[in-house]
Amino acid sequence: MKLFYLIFMLLLTGCGSVSTPDSHYYRLTDIKEDDVIVKAGLDAGIAVAQVKVSGLLQNRNLLYVEQGKPNEIIPFHYHLWHESLPKLLTRHFIDYLKLAGDSDNIIHYKYTADHNYRLQLSVSKMEIHYLPDASSLLLKVSIQMVDKKGVMLLNKDYSSVKSYKTRDIYQLVTHYNEVLIDVYSQFIKDVNLL
Repeated sequence: MKLFYLIFMLLLTGCGSVSTPDSHYYRLTDIKEDDVIVKAGLDAGIAVAQVKVSGLLQNRNLLYVEQGKPNEIIPFHYHLWHESLPKLLTRHFIDYLKLAGDSDNIIHYKYTADHNYRLQLSVSKMEIHYLPDASSLLLKVSIQMVDKKGVMLLNKDYSSVKSYKTRDIYQLVTHYNEVLIDVYSQFIKDVNLL
């Protein structure tokens, strides 16, 4: 009975408990003029719908995959995006399009009759893949482009994988801009071929 009482008191007073680690919140690096390699050949009137994300990407946790376990996606519990990923990626894509286009006023969140094109991005993977002494960032995005008559002009999957000689989460989050800009540039090249 004394042993039960001792265990109960230890649990009640919190002795032996481990403190919770601090949470870390991340944002994407702002797009700069130098980041835009390919300029868009679109005329004014582009509406960008909020980016769609699937599965675990609906949470704010950063995701990673360990070497040898390619089908196990693990959320970081204390490393989070500072806002929902759909809002964060939508704003990031719009900032890129503004710098890649001819006008600062061509991008809007809502589709109206004034818009000539509507864009929808769907992100299926945005993961850190850990290797013993390095890491890679993987991004898979589907982009649809529809004209004002509802005609599908483009419906394509894009991906980017970039490797880095670090496992540091802060450095990897900073590098996310590179994989995103790579996908955006691929899209702009396709648009310019229409």
